Amino acid sequence: KVNSGVIRLSRNKMETLPCDEKLFWRTVKGGFNQRRKTLRNSLSGTIPKDKMDDHPFFDKRAEQLTVEDFITLTQHLTHLTQA
Repeated sequence: KVNSGVIRLSRNKMETLPCDEKLFWRTVKGGFNQRRKTLRNSLSGTIPKDKMDDHPFFDKRAEQLTVEDFITLTQHLTHLTQA
């Protein structure tokens, strides 16, 4: 007996990200490497804790964020690291 399924994937309409793509992918990868931790803890190896402020995204887990949230977070991190 064979169990099978069909999925349909639809391409995201966004061709380029409105943020630093390298930092975006580092943030996503870092967030999902340690899924059960908050972003504040899972990104501490990538971003120094003294650079993290009280932004509400840092207290969430990666699986709770949308792509748009990760873009916003990446833009926020860009401003933090430039300051």
